[in-house]
Order: sequence, then structure tokens, then C-alpha cells
Amino acid sequence: MILACHNLKKSFGDRIIVDTGSFHIEEREKAALVGVNGAGKSTIFKMIIGEEPSDGGEIILAKGRSIGYLAQHQNLIPNGTIYEELRSAKADIIEMEQQLRSIEHELQSLSGEELNARLETYNRLQSQFESQNGYACESEIIGVLKGLGRSEE
Repeated sequence: MILACHNLKKSFGDRIIVDTGSFHIEEREKAALVGVNGAGKSTIFKMIIGEEPSDGGEIILAKGRSIGYLAQHQNLIPNGTIYEELRSAKADIIEMEQQLRSIEHELQSLSGEELNARLETYNRLQSQFESQNGYACESEIIGVLKGLGRSEE
């Protein structure tokens, strides 16, 4: 199981959007959420990613999994490329890698307690970077580009 939603509830005022909605998605399974405009599809996605609180129910995401969500209306980078847009979705990981490289340069000129403190920060950041699959970030971006029928250029 990758994602399970049990008895989801959501309403806006007197308007009930979701009432006891339940589903689950298994590994390698494809799913679609279909409905007329205003039926609550985007609201369900927003609840799943934590952007919108549910009024009840439970959302369970398998350990080590993450969800990507492309909102219906986007704030795109003006005159940006598809590659730049994809990189912006990974901005936190890219920033983390830049911090690691910066600390690596700093370490060359440190010693004693200052070195130990900076190494501690580096190790914590390195662990976080690895747990977020930072080393695969660029290849994931290229994979999405190719999946969209685009080249790396």
C-alpha cells in the first residue's frame, strides 16, 4: 500500500464536499480521480498533501514515500524552461546540496572545536540529504523530462 484514505470528510460551511470517502492505492497501481467541475477533486488532493485540513478521517502514506502534486493553477517562472520548473520543485534538496558543498569548503580552514561543530552540522545535513534521496534528484528531474517526451537540452 502506497496511500490509503479512510472515511475522509470535508465541508465548506453547509456544503459537504466529501463524506466518508475511502480508497487505497497499491504499489504499481495507477489511479484517477474523476468528477465534474466543483466536485471536490482538487480539495481531496489538497487534503492528501496537507495543504487543506480534513474535517475527519485518516490519510496514511507509506513510510519513505512522498507525493508530488501539480496544482491546477501554477505560479510558473516567467520565461522559464521546463527543466527550471522541475528544479524549482526540488529547491529544498538543491539548497541542501549547496549548503553541503559550502561546508565542505569551510572545513578545509577549520580546526579544533570549530571543526568538530561544523562536522556535526555537516553530518546531520548529509543524513537529511540522503534520506530525501538527494543524490538521485537530478536523475529524477531528467527522468520526468524524458517521460514528458523532452530531451535534456
